[in-house]
Amino acid sequence: MNPKILIGIPTYSGKAYCESEFFERVLEISYLKKDFAVLIVDNTRDGGEYAAHLKATYPEFKVLHFESNDVVYKRLFMSHEEIRLQALKMNVNYLLHLESDVIPPKDIIQRLLLARKSIVSPLYHLSLSANRHLVQRNRQWGMAFSDKYSWGYAYGHANSSYVDGTIKRIQTSGIGCILIHKSVLTAVPFRYRENVDSAPDSAYAKDLLLAGYENFCDTGTVVKHLNSEDWGQGNINLLEKYEGNEN
Repeated sequence: MNPKILIGIPTYSGKAYCESEFFERVLEISYLKKDFAVLIVDNTRDGGEYAAHLKATYPEFKVLHFESNDVVYKRLFMSHEEIRLQALKMNVNYLLHLESDVIPPKDIIQRLLLARKSIVSPLYHLSLSANRHLVQRNRQWGMAFSDKYSWGYAYGHANSSYVDGTIKRIQTSGIGCILIHKSVLTAVPFRYRENVDSAPDSAYAKDLLLAGYENFCDTGTVVKHLNSEDWGQGNINLLEKYEGNEN
């Protein structure tokens, strides 16, 4: 029997630039349709207009709308947490948390399930300034922990010794594409930190670590992170830039 999966997708209207490419890929996911469901949580502050558009365009998916706070990171937290609660309510075996500008391979579920881990995510192929690179977004086990910047885990180009197709234990990861077992979902909620310049995924990675859960990266699976925003980082070493800026 296949594990039951919820694909949980937080989004907002700013991701409309890649909406077609992203949702077409979600529709192409090759896991048996009866064994997974798709939930979209939209947090655009527009009275539900973008959510209504998504409902009309993608009737295959369940769409919820939350916009009750004007703090961006708090709206993000509410989206992540609602996805977690819905996964528990549905009693699925795993949540595939997938952000709406991350394009996974069609067999992403099968690939991550093969790792046989309670928490596992792929490598990211993302844009740093005008250039696109394969990066080690997930920080290796044993490195100093710094959780202020959720995307500060990328530290230069992934090298061939790291990207060897194996499953590696890691210290932290983002949640742009991550498979989480229901036992972890039950034990570790998402949270919002007042006055901290960081998205909720960095707090989640830290909470997993503190709760004693092992986090893993499948170095044989790569997803494309479109991130149209120019983060202005060029090719700098993000780990060096943000190491020590803990909060």
